[in-house]
Amino acid sequence: MVPKIQSLRRLVTAEKRPIDISVDGGIDPATAAHSIRAGANVLVAGTAIFKAKDGIPAGMAHLRGAVDAQQIRGNSV
Repeated sequence: MVPKIQSLRRLVTAEKRPIDISVDGGIDPATAAHSIRAGANVLVAGTAIFKAKDGIPAGMAHLRGAVDAQQIRGNSV
């Protein structure tokens, strides 16, 4: 997945177009971080939120934490 995102981000950047790159499926805190680093800026997460062992609010918090960490490192979402 990461090589495809990176390739698409390079193409979008080269064309200087404001195009979002979305990743849908398998998004959890780890894959969210990898996807953002690769160039995705839209993440669609279901299971990581709605089936989180510690509840929906905690599932959201874990994903937001992963996203926030990437934004601090200079990657955008």
